Amino acid sequence: MEEALFSVNIDTKQLAPPGISGDLLSIQQKPNTSDAQTQAAMSDATVRVFDVRCICFRDTGFTRDVIAQTTFDDGTSFFAPPEGSGPGMFKSGDLTFEVVLNQNGEIAGFRSQVRASSIHAARSRFSAALTPMLDHLAYLANTPMIVSPPTVNDEKNLVWLFGYTSPYHTKTVNPGTSVAYAELAPVYSLYREAKNASSPFYRFLCYFKILEGIFSTLRRDLFGRARKLGVRLEKRSEVLPDDDELRILAPDLVNRSIKDYFDNVLRKQFRDAVAHYILDSGRIVSPSDPEAIDAFRDVILPAEICCRVVIEQHEHYLSELHRLTGGVTVRSPS
Repeated sequence: MEEALFSVNIDTKQLAPPGISGDLLSIQQKPNTSDAQTQAAMSDATVRVFDVRCICFRDTGFTRDVIAQTTFDDGTSFFAPPEGSGPGMFKSGDLTFEVVLNQNGEIAGFRSQVRASSIHAARSRFSAALTPMLDHLAYLANTPMIVSPPTVNDEKNLVWLFGYTSPYHTKTVNPGTSVAYAELAPVYSLYREAKNASSPFYRFLCYFKILEGIFSTLRRDLFGRARKLGVRLEKRSEVLPDDDELRILAPDLVNRSIKDYFDNVLRKQFRDAVAHYILDSGRIVSPSDPEAIDAFRDVILPAEICCRVVIEQHEHYLSELHRLTGGVTVRSPS
C-alpha cells in the first residue's frame, strides 16, 4: 500500500543545539481550529490505537537536514527474511509487530498498532517490546541492527511524534592559526570521538573521561610544573555558564560548580550506571532501555558544556604558563 509522504517545515532556531537529540510534535489542523481544540487534541488521555513504526538503516552518518523517518521506502538493513517467505508478523512482549520489506527484499522497518492513553506511552510500549528482539537478532546474526527512534501517529487526533538529532552546519575554521596543545591531544581526541558518535551512552563516557582526565591528572600536573618553575597561576572558578539552551533544559545547573556537578551527578548517577552491569539498587541498566536512553540524552548537553568550559580553562592555564616562563618546560611530576 502506497503511503502519503509526511513533511513539515521547521524553524531550526526552535531545535536543540547541533548534535543534541529531541522530539518534534506535529499536528494537522483544519482552518479556524481554536487553541482550546489544539490543546485538547494534544492532551487527550483516552485509551486509543496509535500507529508506531521505526525505520531501519545501515549507518549512523550525519546529515544537514532533520529527517522525519516515517517512510518505509527509505528503510534499508543487513537483514532479510528466509528465501521464499514473506515479511511476516511476530510477537514480542505484549505487542504484535509487522515486518516491512523494501524493494530489495531487505527488512526496512517494523510497525505495530499500540493501545495507549498518550503518544509518549505508545512509544514507550513499542520500544520496550521491540528492542529486546532487535538486540537478539543482532546477536544471532553478529550484524548491526540500526533503527530510527520510533515515530508515533495518533490517528484520532492527527498528531505525529518523531525523534530527531539537530543537524550540524558548515563552520569556518583556519587550521593555520589554531593552537593545539600536545598534552591535550587525548582530550581533543575524546571530544572528537564524542561528536562523531550517535550513542548517548558512548558520548557520555567520552565527555566523562575528558573531565576525569583533566581534574584527576592534567590539572594537578600542570600546577605542579608551575610550582617547579616558580610560577603562580591564578586559579579561576569553573561553573556551568548561563547558556540559553541549558536555561531551558536545566536552569538549576546555571552557575553550578562543574567539579561539584562532575562528582555528585555525572559520576554517581551516570558514570556508575554505564560502568557496572548491576547497580547497588539491583537494577540492570540496558542501552536499549527507553528510560535510560532518555536520561543519558538529557545529560549530554550539560556534560558537553562542562567539557568546553574546562578544556578552555586548561588551555588558558597552559597559555599563561608558556607566557610567564618564556616557553621553558619541565617534565611533568610523576
